[in-house]
Amino acid sequence: VIRSLTAFYEGTYSIEVLHSGGFVVRYGELTGKEVKNVSIGKQIKKGDRVGYIAKIYKASGCCVPMLHFELYSGKLRGPLTQPGAKVNGVLYARRRDLINPTKYMMKWQNEKFKK
Repeated sequence: VIRSLTAFYEGTYSIEVLHSGGFVVRYGELTGKEVKNVSIGKQIKKGDRVGYIAKIYKASGCCVPMLHFELYSGKLRGPLTQPGAKVNGVLYARRRDLINPTKYMMKWQNEKFKK
């Protein structure tokens, strides 16, 4: 765990984990409830609980509880979000080594659930 329960979005929290292979993952939209042994510097393993899914505070009722997942290559250093920085008109720009997780998730899924 490289960053534990940090304010994230609309009253939710996130944690950041350095995974094998150098990938950094941010798990977001979590409650502020701490999970035992999930703090900076702690080792976690596959299957460990890292947090509890939250629901954002939006009064519109538009959103249901969900897990926000961001995958970074780990090639850069520094904060994953740069508050106040606008990139292509988007506030809260993500660090430039953010990658689309789809091919990795499909690979991991296929390894786990081989047919």
